Amino acid sequence: MLVDKYMIRKQNESVVLAQIIKYGTISRAEVAKLTGLNKATVSEITASLIEKELVEELGEGSGTKKGGRKPVLMGFNQQAGYTLNFDLGYNYVSSSLTYLDGSFVDTKKIKNFEVNRDNVMEILADIINDHRAKCQASSTYGLVGITIAIHGIVEDNRIVFTPYYNLDQLDIVAELGKLYDIPVIVENEANLTAVAEATFSSRDAEIVSLSIYSGIGAGVIINEQLHKGKAGKSGEVGHSTLYPNGRPCPCGNQGCLEQYCSEKAVLEAFSQETGLKAELNVLISEYREDNPVALQLIDEMAFHLSIGVNNLICHFSPETIFLNSAIIRKIPEILSLIKSHLSSSFNQEVALVNSKLGANATLYGAAAISIRRFLELKSLDLTVKES
Repeated sequence: MLVDKYMIRKQNESVVLAQIIKYGTISRAEVAKLTGLNKATVSEITASLIEKELVEELGEGSGTKKGGRKPVLMGFNQQAGYTLNFDLGYNYVSSSLTYLDGSFVDTKKIKNFEVNRDNVMEILADIINDHRAKCQASSTYGLVGITIAIHGIVEDNRIVFTPYYNLDQLDIVAELGKLYDIPVIVENEANLTAVAEATFSSRDAEIVSLSIYSGIGAGVIINEQLHKGKAGKSGEVGHSTLYPNGRPCPCGNQGCLEQYCSEKAVLEAFSQETGLKAELNVLISEYREDNPVALQLIDEMAFHLSIGVNNLICHFSPETIFLNSAIIRKIPEILSLIKSHLSSSFNQEVALVNSKLGANATLYGAAAISIRRFLELKSLDLTVKES
């Protein structure tokens, strides 16, 4: 019975805290109305959250037309702690230090070098130490978690497959555990972009985030929860077969989607056919100058992506698909080209949009994962509040 009462108390505390975070500024009476908990329970829980410095009182709100006491408003104390987040690409490392509402305190990016098992730990340690120096000593909880995005498959907090670098041969979590007494999470990069959209930009219960970089992955949110599938392999749309017996892929298959329309594949094809550098800014410049090779490659990219998008819609029936791609951010008309190929009746009620979180989506998703773990919340709503 004591265990049951404790669990109920923890569940109620999570429900109350989630509502305070969601609405930004709220009174105890409004929390009670939203949660269905009685006012005495809400008062007891909020007193505990204030004592823990996770919630703070913000002063009096407006009174009602009938008069009476003005309500005392509360808000989430986002500066009570920090998260540290990494996006490990095959040729770059991005990182952010955030408060508990996901807002960036500090960011870094190192690019144009090879990330591998031999150099990654030294790089991570240097960045962690640099970011930690930016944490205020007065913060109640300090650094509460580190989340690392991996461009590959992750299962049970271990990297099991990375097609474009050899980080699957290293237990990053265990190695960082030897250096820091901080919880470390590794997660698939596309999964984190989906968590980011669900946390910071969308209140849809069913979404897919299609991440198009060195490979192509889909993060899938079903009923507001991340769907990872068996062994963490859900959403590996980049390894679905586009052309049987086509181009070889590091996964062992031939003709995989990402071998034709990932950013890496498009840039390599552009360089091979033009002799120019396989760099995004060069491709964009040539596209704007109507270089026929660049124009053709972008058209082919849109066509191939439309096949992947169509398959995702048929498999998951999402409300919205977010596209996260540096090429599409620079050439937004690709979105219209993709839509022009989606003629099936299954596609008509699905919104296809360019991610507003852009290149930072992975870091936002990483922050959300650490925040949820620390606060013990099943879901987290940090979408922009309406004024």
